[in-house]
This record gives sequence, C-alpha cells and structure tokens, in this order.
Amino acid sequence: MKSHAKTYLPGITWGWAWIGYLCMLTWMLSSVTPTHGQEFRATLSGIVRDPSGAVVPKAQVKAVKKDSGQAASAATNAQGFYMIPYLIPGEYQVTVDAAGFRRSVRTNVPLSVAEKEELDFTLELGSAVQEVLVSATPDIVNTADASGGTTMNLQQVQNLPLNGRQVYMLMQLTPGVMFLQTQFGSSGYSGTRGWDANNNYSMCGGWTGYNQFLLNGSPVITDEANGWAGGWFVSPNQDAVQEFKIICPALDAEFGRTGGGIVNTTLKAGTNKFHGTLFNYYVNSMFNANTFTNNLASKPKGLQITNQYGGTFGGPIFKNKAFFFASFEGYHEIVPFPVVTSTLPDSVKILADGSVDFSGTGYQVYDPLTTHLCTTADNCASGQTYARNPFPNDIIPGPNAALPPGIQSRVNPIGLAIMKLYPAPTVSGLQNNYIQTGGLAEGRYRYFQPMGRVEYNFSDKTRMYGLFTWQRGHEHRNSSGFPYPIAIGNIDSERDFIASILDVTHVFSPVWLIDVQGSFGRFHQDFPEGPMVAGLAKPFTAESLGLQMPQIPTTGLAIAPRINVSGYQSIIGNSISEQLTNAFDIRPVATHVVGRHDIRFGGEAEDIQYADMGVGRPLGQFGFGTGFTQDDPFRRGHCPGCGTTVTSDGFSFANLALGYPDSGNVDWNQTQFETWRYYGLFLQDDFRATRKLTLNMGARWDVQTSPSERFNRINAGFCWTCTNPVTNDPTYQANISNSSNIAAWNAAGVMPPSTVRGGLLFAGVSGPRAPYNNYLTQWQPRFGIAYAVRPQTVIRAGYGEFYAIQNQHDTRSGFTQSTGYINSLDGGLTPTDYFSTGTPFPNGVLAPTGSSLGLLTNVGNGVGYDWRTRRIPHSQQWIAGIQQELPGRILLEVSYSGNYTNRMTMGEQWDVISDAQQAACQANNALCNQLVPNPFYGVLPKNSRLGSAAQIQAWRLMQQPFPEFDSVTENTNPGASSRWDALLFKVEKRATHGLTLLSAFTYQKEFERNHWLNNGSGFSNAFRDVNPIREVAYFDRTLVWRFSGVWQLPFGAGQHFLKGARGPLGQIINGWDLDWIFTEASGVPTGVPDAYFTCSGQSISVPQPTFGQWFNNNPACWQARPQWSRRVMPDRVSWIRNPYVPNLDLALQKQFRLTEASSLQFKGEAFNLTNTPIFPGPSTDIFTRPRQLANGSWIGLGTVPYSQQNFPRNIQFSLKFIF
Repeated sequence: MKSHAKTYLPGITWGWAWIGYLCMLTWMLSSVTPTHGQEFRATLSGIVRDPSGAVVPKAQVKAVKKDSGQAASAATNAQGFYMIPYLIPGEYQVTVDAAGFRRSVRTNVPLSVAEKEELDFTLELGSAVQEVLVSATPDIVNTADASGGTTMNLQQVQNLPLNGRQVYMLMQLTPGVMFLQTQFGSSGYSGTRGWDANNNYSMCGGWTGYNQFLLNGSPVITDEANGWAGGWFVSPNQDAVQEFKIICPALDAEFGRTGGGIVNTTLKAGTNKFHGTLFNYYVNSMFNANTFTNNLASKPKGLQITNQYGGTFGGPIFKNKAFFFASFEGYHEIVPFPVVTSTLPDSVKILADGSVDFSGTGYQVYDPLTTHLCTTADNCASGQTYARNPFPNDIIPGPNAALPPGIQSRVNPIGLAIMKLYPAPTVSGLQNNYIQTGGLAEGRYRYFQPMGRVEYNFSDKTRMYGLFTWQRGHEHRNSSGFPYPIAIGNIDSERDFIASILDVTHVFSPVWLIDVQGSFGRFHQDFPEGPMVAGLAKPFTAESLGLQMPQIPTTGLAIAPRINVSGYQSIIGNSISEQLTNAFDIRPVATHVVGRHDIRFGGEAEDIQYADMGVGRPLGQFGFGTGFTQDDPFRRGHCPGCGTTVTSDGFSFANLALGYPDSGNVDWNQTQFETWRYYGLFLQDDFRATRKLTLNMGARWDVQTSPSERFNRINAGFCWTCTNPVTNDPTYQANISNSSNIAAWNAAGVMPPSTVRGGLLFAGVSGPRAPYNNYLTQWQPRFGIAYAVRPQTVIRAGYGEFYAIQNQHDTRSGFTQSTGYINSLDGGLTPTDYFSTGTPFPNGVLAPTGSSLGLLTNVGNGVGYDWRTRRIPHSQQWIAGIQQELPGRILLEVSYSGNYTNRMTMGEQWDVISDAQQAACQANNALCNQLVPNPFYGVLPKNSRLGSAAQIQAWRLMQQPFPEFDSVTENTNPGASSRWDALLFKVEKRATHGLTLLSAFTYQKEFERNHWLNNGSGFSNAFRDVNPIREVAYFDRTLVWRFSGVWQLPFGAGQHFLKGARGPLGQIINGWDLDWIFTEASGVPTGVPDAYFTCSGQSISVPQPTFGQWFNNNPACWQARPQWSRRVMPDRVSWIRNPYVPNLDLALQKQFRLTEASSLQFKGEAFNLTNTPIFPGPSTDIFTRPRQLANGSWIGLGTVPYSQQNFPRNIQFSLKFIF
C-alpha cells in the first residue's frame, strides 16, 4: 500500500520511551548532577606546565571579569588540565598560582558568546610573590572544536549599518547563511525591524523553519504549524546585545531540534560602573530616493517618518555582588509602501445601457451558455471536444441594450456592482495599471520593547541571573492600496510577546559544576485582513451587493465576501487570523572534568501550547477566472485567432460581469488548542588529547511527542481498508444496480465499485488521543576534530546528525468545515446560476460534525490526512577545512560543508487515475470528459462537490481507490529530501589599528526532491508521476559574497595622522568611523512556463538576457498543455537566474567627547547607497505576448516587469548620548 507504512514502531513505543528516560535519569542522578543546555556563556580551559614541559597539578586558576569583578576559579588535575565554564562573555584577567612557581597573569583575555577558549600556561620557577604579567594576544584560530560559524562582536553589532536595527540581519555575514526574502514593500516584507518576526533563513543548507534562535541560551522560536515554526519572536534591542554567534553546522551535542544552524545571542550585563545610552534614530523621506516604479510612472515618493528611540542603563546594585542592566526601545513609523497592482482596466467599458465592452482588452469573450460539441464551422483545435460562441463585438449585453428578439441581457447586476467597487486605474494598461504612492499606500507601525537583566553572586560558587523582555506592537498596512472599505492587508494588526529566563549556577568542586535554567515564552498575534474586520471602516454587507450569504455562528460580523479576480487585486478583506503559543522550558546543566576530558551531559524538557483562534473565512469568498468565457471550456488559448487577431480567449472580469465564479467557499471552523512536548538528553566529551589535537565526541537523543488537542478536535490518520458506510446506502446500491446506469458506464469504460473503501480516523475514538506515534530512535551522533599543524594553522573536520523541529499538527476535518461553491453541474461545460441569482449556497452549508460521522466525514469533498507514522526531518551535516592565521591578525578559513536532509514531508495525491487512463484521455479527451450517471447522487450531500449533480464526468469514476472523495491527499509523506554542498571562504581581520574586516564568500548548490511535478487533483490533472522531481532549490544562489568593515578612520587623537589634534581642530577631525556592508550574489533560479516548448533545435535560454527577453519568449515556441497531458517542464532551471544587483549599505559616524566618561555620537547611514533597484523574475504567462509599453517597461511572456523588489535608497540619522 505504501513503501514507508511499515517503518513505524508499534503503539507501545511510548512506554519504552519512559523506560529509556528512567534509565538515563537514574544514571544522571547517580552522578549527583544535572545536565547541560544550549549554553551561551564561554568556557576557558587549558593545560598548565612547568619550564620542562611537565604538567603542574593542583595549580589554582582564577578568571576575573574586568568590568564587574566577577570571579570564577578552578584547579588543575593530575594531568595539569583546568576548565572554567559559564563565563559571561567579556574581557578577563586570568591568574595561575602554584607552589614553587611565579604567579602568571594574563590580561585582556577576550571571551565571546558560546566560545571554547584554550589558554595554556607555562610557569616560571620562583616565589609566588613574584608575578609574570603578560598582555594576552589569544590565538585567533579555533583549536577547541570543529563547529563552523561566525561571532558578531559588540563593535560590529553596534556599528555596522542596519536598516531597522534588527541584529539578525547580520547573520548573512557568515558563509553559508542566507536571508531568503526577496520582495519588500506592500506585498512583501514590510521591513527588517524588531517587529518583523520570521523564519525565512537558510543556514548551511537547512530549510526555513529548521534553525534555532537562542537568547542567553534559551529558545525564542515559535513552534506553530502555520508556516512560522522555527522563526524567532524576540529580536533583542541592538544596544542591549553584547554579541551573538552563528553556529553552522553546530556539532556540539548540546544543540538539538535543528536541521540548519544555531543563532545564540547574549545580552549585556551590569558592571561595577554605571553606564548607559540615550538615542534616537530618525528617517525622513525628504532625504530618501524614490522607487524606480514611481519614477517610471512620474509619481512622487511617499511620506516616511521614522523615530526609533530608547536607551540603556546598567551598573552595580552591590559592587562585585549584584548588577542590573535595562534597555528600552520604542518605534514609531510612517512608511511608504508604493503599490503597483491591477484594477479594472480602462479598456473595459461599462456602457450607458449597462453593457460591458471587452473589445479593447485584446481578449475574445465567449458565451458559456452556448457550449456545444465541436463542428467544422467552429474550427476547433486538435483534441478540442466542445466550443462556444463569442459575444458579438466582444460586448456582453446589458439590461438596457437594444437587443434582437430572443436575446436577453447577460450582464449580472451582482457582478456589475462588484466591478464598480474597483477604483479607476491611475495609468493605462491591462495590468499593473494602479499605482498608489501615498495616503492609502502608507504603512504605520509602532511598538515598544523593554528588556531587563539582574545578576546576583551569592558567593564565588553560586551565581544567579534573571532576564525579562516584552514587546507589544501594531501594524497598519494596506497592501492593496485600494480605498476603504474594499482594501486588503494587515489592517490594524497586533503582536506581542514575553520572554523570561531564570538561571542558577553552582560549583560543587573544581571538577563538578551545575547550571539550571528555566524559561517561559509567549507569542501572540492578531491580524485582521481588512479595515471592516478591524472596525476601521463602515462595513457593507453581502445584501448590499444582492447576495444572500449563509449565517455562520463563528462570526458576528456582517461583511460582504472577499472577491478574487484572476490576474487582478483581490478586494474586501473579511477574515481574522489569531494565534497564541506558550513555551515552558527547563534545562539542568552539569560539567565534570576527568583528566583532559571536559565532560558535559544534560537534558531539556519543553512544554508547548498552541492555540489557533482563527475561524477561517465564515463570511465567504469567490474566485473568478477565465474558464467560463473561453472558447474551449477546458483549455485556454486555442480559440480561432488566438495569438494573432486576439491575444487569447477568456477574461476574468468577463466571468465577473456574467456572475459566474470558478470557485468559492464558506468556512465553519472550530478553534484549536494543542499541546506537545519535547525531551532531549545529550552527552558531550571535549577531549584535549595532545597539545595539538582536540577531539569533540557527543551523542544526543531527542523525542518530540505527538500533539494532542484539548477536546480531541483532530484527525488520527486515514483508514485505507475500512468499508465506507456509503457502500451500504440503499440509494447507492440501487444506483450501481440500475441497468441503464450500468450500460452507460460500460460504454464509457468505467464502473463504480460495489464496495467503497476509505475514511478519516479521529483522535480519542477507538484509539489514543495522540494522532501520531512517538519515535524513540532520534539518536544523533556528533564528532569533531581540531588539529593544530602549527600554532597558526589548524585543520578542522566534523560530522553530526540532527532532527529538525516538528511542525505537523495533523488535520482537523470534521472540526473545520468548508463548503465549496458548486460552479457547474455538468463538469464545467456550463455554469450554475447560484451566484448570479444571489443565492450562492442554495443547499445550505456543511456544519462541523466532529467525529460523529466517522468514515462518512467529508465524503463528496476532498480530504487531507497525516499518517500516524509521521517522521521528523533528519539532517546529516559535515564540514572539513583549514584555518590559517595571517600577519596582521587576519584569519583565513576555507571549508567544504554539506547537508543532506531526508524524511522531510510532502503532499501526495492518492485519488488518481492510472497512467494508462491518463494516456488514453490525452489521446481522446472525451474518454475522461464525457458525462455519465453519478452513482453518488442522492447519497452524498447535495452541497458537496460529488453529490450536487445527477451526472458527473467519467474521470471521477476512474479515480481510485477512493471515488467517494473529491481528492485524498497524504500531507506527511516522508520521501522528500534536500542536498546542499558548498565551499565556504572567510577572511576575518580582528580589530587592529582601528580596523575590523569580515569577508564571507559561498560557492554552493542545493537540490530539492520535495514534490511531484504532476501530483494534481481535479479536472485534467488527476494523475501523479511515479517519482518526485529532483531540481535546484528555489532559493539557491550559486555565488554569494558579503564584505563588511568597521574602520576608525586613521586621523585624529590617538590615530596615525594628526594624532595630537586638540581643541577646535580635534573636535572636527577626531572620532570618525566608516562602516559598510557590501553584497553581491547570483540570482535565484528562474521559473519556466507550465507549457510545451515546441521549437526543436532552440534553447530556452538566450545568450544575452534582457528585460524584454529573459528567456526564449517567442510565442510560437510555447504551446499550452493539451488536456490530460503531463507537465514536462520543470518548475525552474538552474542555468537561467533571476535579476540581482550588488548592494552597498554605508555608515559614517562622528564621536564628540564631552567629558572623560561621556560622549555624543552622530551617525548617518545610507541603505542601498547606489539606489539600485532589484527586479523580479520574468513572466511565465504564455497567453500574454511580450511587448514594450510607451514608458519603456515590458509585459508578457519572458519579460521582466519594472516592479522594484527592494527598498530605494534610505538615509537614516541618529544621535546617541553615551555615558
């Protein structure tokens, strides 16, 4: 039945899980220590030797943080090895005392976030009162572990230009890390601020949602199943960040639930002196550039005013004992989101007599009520069975038109009323004819985010700290640019989160340490889709348009349905999306030193609660395509004259004018409250085998439990072999026994089954409440090696296995119920009049039945399900490379890294026709298209897709093995996989002479195997390929180079030039910094049409792509796929890439010294300094011939539209008081 159906463990596996946990817990308790978590603090270790090279046992090693006086100590063991963990990142003084030796002191030892620093000492003979003082210059090569990545230090975090001051955007300065979002503005990302929570990153080949974001070692990610899984919800205030580390791949066994990388951020801590800042960052559109699109249309730039303000303050509560640090950031912004969208074209004329004239559009409109079998006079295309008559003169007659006898008005008053809601175009053209730059195209944002941290040292052996952060914010973004009340967007949206951490560290002895961390996080968002839902505009009702919509009790609103016209802007936002996630996490931590082994073992337990309060679309929506106004009901683009005298046939606004939707639905959904848990155990051994060789060996075991719903409102798979009760329905048995029916089915070569099988299963019904089995096989070995060939040269390699975050929450059929609009009773030949007469759902709507109907749930409609054998994506990552320290404290690192992830999930359609039937129907469309008696008529609900008509098309009865369902989709087929291979180059110059440089270059390729090219349901597509397609990943960029720098300009006091500048001259030339980020990259793969390329001997690509011809767009070379044919063109190709251009962000700042302890910083930043636009990929619409418009822009197949994807040049000024 399914190749992977037998890979799961029996239902008793969860019991074995508890046995495994108890065994491991017993072992842990026998050591009287808990375990280690995802640590953000640094570890200092090394070997102490005497002048002869012999190790020195029982030497006392003490590390003191210079700015706070916090001290930690350890003693060397018999092998001369010491280890001091849990050191807050910062600068330390390290002292070694041993009897018979001089005291050795290393000053200025920097320790960064999650760093493992090896610091060896060679003592000199003498008295302890004699001191050997060395100013440390630590090696910049990593001899402690094999994990890849980059640390962004305080200087880089504070100085590099950041649009929106969201520090996670600096992740991209690490080789192998990409931010995947390419479109910004009204229809893309609104920005890169602390508000803009997301998961759209790829780290070391991992997919979106496969990364971990940690704040002081505690997770700050969402676990939702709505596309947000693995995304951060806390972006710490920029001025509060000490530093953060991007670890990719993360080969230490302490890190779990990732298939990509780790971002570990640490916040600043209080010190023995009071320090703080006050700042405001200001943007005004008067300094900004206009968008390319606005300039092209001679439109002014919109208004932008941004104020990002706040401050920090920290210091001692009790000197050397207790400290605090607090940060606040507020954000107020009015930002232009220039909209380029499509409204009702001015070439569509609503005439005085109520007729609608489409003759100026170039599209021929046909009358769906004239559908007939093809005749010679119709000049039908090859394979065409049915044809229609065109409306004379391309005009749909209105109610007051002078019509010949027998001809009736065809313009529908409901459709016409909706057409009149669309605003007039601002520029001519069929599409992209509405440009809005201000007012309605202004976004408004405001949020505030306080953060606080308190530390208390009970003694040298016991320390504690607590951290709290909170954000509340609002967004108002009209992504359509249309006037109220028809606008759509994130209208008056709200988002808030809380994150809190409490951590205690205790030293039992020099070789036993414990750390316990607990955290709580809450993430909530409430996003109304339109102004009427948000209460910002007086709603207009469905009745005002002439529609009688069903009343669904999940909403008290009375708003018209949403309208989606294919190729044009949707109108009337009428839904609300609301989710809430709580996460409780605890991590006990322990470290034990044995010889030269730094052994850490630990665990983690997390309880996640997820609530989805959204109820879908109870007010309904309708979609209007071209199907009912095409010549051929089943295929567009083959009308007489298509591509010559007319552009094509069918027009979506013509469908609307007639009142014939292609689709529609009303939702009646119940809310969802789910809980699941995560448990992890690990053991990590960092072994200093020799002076040159360090081995990292670890293993991790994770269990991510199945979610359960509070009220069992969730499915639990699908029964393939169960007899569906439809089988025993008397009407069904009578239908399949009817002799005339049998004769008709035999003539068509189809026959309904005598026994109907299949149906949904439910949690808590004759089975467990959990819809998935729990797996105990998530063992993850990790191994790394670091070998110092010489002090400045280290070879590093490692391998690790990982399990990603689970984000499957099963289906909820029976508890969420969508009633689809019945658009035709004869398979799409002619439309129903339900919408046009004002009663779109004459048979009522389907109400949620819960589990009460059992296997009968959703019969007649499509169903999706998750197998109980759900798998967690499994990733194997590896890295091998060399680090070389060059003169000038420059680090060169060259690595090869790879990532192979399997057990990823993909959707698989099971209710399909056979390959032989597909080939036969392609050869003769009538085999599938012909109408035959419907055996389910009178059996299934009349408001279901399969129960609405007495006749259905023959292909419906070819669908096997579940013909009683419109479609059957398995959502969790674990056969998907991806493979990433990359050469990573990094050149890093640590701060010397005021200059820090970081160059990150990636040469990579990523392939995915996560869907079938043909995996369809519905008319003409109800077949599936044997195997999924392997193709280049949609976000693949072959080359990525990012170069950043922080440079204290070499003139003024203390610098190389004019170092003695004082007085007025000093105020002018002292304290200048120049900082930048430069990015160059390949474009992402270009999508290609779902059509046949018929020009043999020609290539799809062209030698020199232009915006007018990005690929071969000769219309004669592209043919629409015939009915029932397979797609053969891939989704995208790697040898054609979308446009991309370099980008430079630049910052220039001046520091004014006010007193010895205070200064004023003035800073100017330019984002997209060269004001270079990035444009999207080319159009794949084969029905629109390529042509250049009067303003020089292009539309049509294979042309690149002048629709700017990135923000234009923005200038930001800031003033910061530092004390």
